[in-house]
Amino acid sequence: MPQNSVAANGFMYRRIRSGADGSVFFKCMQRGCQGRAVLVHTSAHNHERDQQLSDVMALKNTIMNRCKLPENTPLKTIFDEECAKFSAAVVALVSFSQMRSAMLRARMSSYPASAADL
Repeated sequence: MPQNSVAANGFMYRRIRSGADGSVFFKCMQRGCQGRAVLVHTSAHNHERDQQLSDVMALKNTIMNRCKLPENTPLKTIFDEECAKFSAAVVALVSFSQMRSAMLRARMSSYPASAADL
């Protein structure tokens, strides 16, 4: 899922702006659809923000986006190179074996359809 997006009720939304009151406004990602959503914080959290969680998501998104590029770099190399850009604490929460299948799917999605599929 791209950063600044959210899935709800089977629809994908893209963040379009933030309100002064902390609310966040989203627009449907489907071209031509006028669907909108608003996220309004109604009460404060009872815990601190988990910065590592957002860093882990950023690392995973970076890896997945790199897998979609037209390059022949081995997946393990992509994983290692992107992990080198993040702290050891964040990298410890993500493993290659955990990401491998998704990385393969991302790479395959960048290839053109085969003639047999047409």
